[in-house]
Amino acid sequence: MAKMAKKSVSAKGNRPVEKPAVGAKAKVEECQVGFRDPFCLKTTELRDDLQVSAAAISDILRKAHGPFVGASSKTGAAKNVAPFAVRQIFSERGFRFPLDSAGTAHRIALQITKGGAAKTTSAHAIGTRMSAFGAKVLLVDSDPQSNLTTVFDLEQYGVEIDEDTPILADLFEKQRGSDEIVVEDLIVPITPNLHLIPSTLQNSNMEVYLQRNGINIANGMARKFASVLKKYDYIIFDCAPALSTTNALISCFSDTIILPVYPDKLCMSGLHQTLGELTRLQEEFSTANAAMNGRIVFSRFDARQMMSVRYLSQLYDEFPDKMYKTYIRTSSALANSIDASKNLFEMGKSGVAGDYHNLVKEIIGLDGLKLRKKAPAGKRKAGKGEGIYA
Repeated sequence: MAKMAKKSVSAKGNRPVEKPAVGAKAKVEECQVGFRDPFCLKTTELRDDLQVSAAAISDILRKAHGPFVGASSKTGAAKNVAPFAVRQIFSERGFRFPLDSAGTAHRIALQITKGGAAKTTSAHAIGTRMSAFGAKVLLVDSDPQSNLTTVFDLEQYGVEIDEDTPILADLFEKQRGSDEIVVEDLIVPITPNLHLIPSTLQNSNMEVYLQRNGINIANGMARKFASVLKKYDYIIFDCAPALSTTNALISCFSDTIILPVYPDKLCMSGLHQTLGELTRLQEEFSTANAAMNGRIVFSRFDARQMMSVRYLSQLYDEFPDKMYKTYIRTSSALANSIDASKNLFEMGKSGVAGDYHNLVKEIIGLDGLKLRKKAPAGKRKAGKGEGIYA
């Protein structure tokens, strides 16, 4: 179990108990607490995304209900806009977070067989920025190296992760009666709308559990996550750099597999290897998830290096339908943010932060979207997936 030095947890899972617990299977939306303030967009970022003037954004925010998190000590400085307000503002202008055909969370896996390709960095940046847009996000660390868990530095919130912490592998170990682990037991609420399933070295047992217990690759993960699929907009897996049964299970559960690559010959080899594995899974488990889709994001781009330019051009030529338009530039800001235990977007303005911001807009469908003006009260129809968390 996740041990708490400063905040208590429920007797069975990883959740804080500032609110009365409702049992192991308590609904996710009833947990409105988090270990820290939410990740936020700045007023200037929201203004740019809405493509409105400074005067217009001031008017929009003035009409929003309780839109700010924290307070800036500088007059005229950009403020943090609360995620629920961001979601509401975009919803009033016709935007909805895209759910799958069943009206449940979009599932995204970050995979590639080459290590060091920015899977964890991207999972962290994408998840935190989606939550700043108001999305309800569940990040899942499935890698026994637990780098995503480490990046969140849970100890700063008084949370100790050890070998007894409920993790993904525990869902697939055979249990009986009251000792059975359910997915709600694994969830650590980082913020009210960004949750984490942490990892430890014990996740290395996952392969053994899957084989010993005869878990169905096609729908094994879907069954375990069924109770939370309608509680989130996005479920994002940070996967180990391997061709494994665990990754196959996650792939069959995912709508989109994001493959981060960087300008390196071995990484390109890993890309082709991973795409080949996804093709095999689609052919073998064609009924599991017809939407399984591999998408490529190019990272560590440096326009000063011919190798970067050459590999980027090569990928656009070879995979025109799989490449995200946004590529991620090389920057020391990423390493500095991790070293400081801070979110990339809290480290000040940087090119790479802007790149990940634009990538998230592309993933959620905000890039190039022509937003309408706010609809008149009483004339707006609720769309599928709409709903502001408390």
